[in-house]
Amino acid sequence: PYCRATAPSLNEFHDAFAAGGLVVIGMYTPKPRPRSVSVDEVRGYVKTYGFAFPVAVDADWGALRGLWLDGAPDASFTSATLLIDRRGILRHVQKGGAYAKDASNPKARQDYEDMRESIVALLAESP
Repeated sequence: PYCRATAPSLNEFHDAFAAGGLVVIGMYTPKPRPRSVSVDEVRGYVKTYGFAFPVAVDADWGALRGLWLDGAPDASFTSATLLIDRRGILRHVQKGGAYAKDASNPKARQDYEDMRESIVALLAESP
């Protein structure tokens, strides 16, 4: 449900900021816990959710653990959105759950605004 709810925001960020340097890459981490997954299965999710950007497969959760779960004391969601700067430094984390500009939940709206503001700020930095 989080992927479905957040897909429009990620697509919006991709559309609005790709020309300015933002690269959105989705990461499919199969649930339940690590398991074998086919590329066709992931392509189906990409089509279903309408992702307009590439989606990588993290079948063993190695990337998710390395980037988020193993380093964050409050990593309770696996659906986090990570904003990594041009130097490869993790600069902003939306800690999971759905977020959208038109969400009925105020936290989801604020998380959307925080992510958008962080993108704008990072893109304004010198390369």
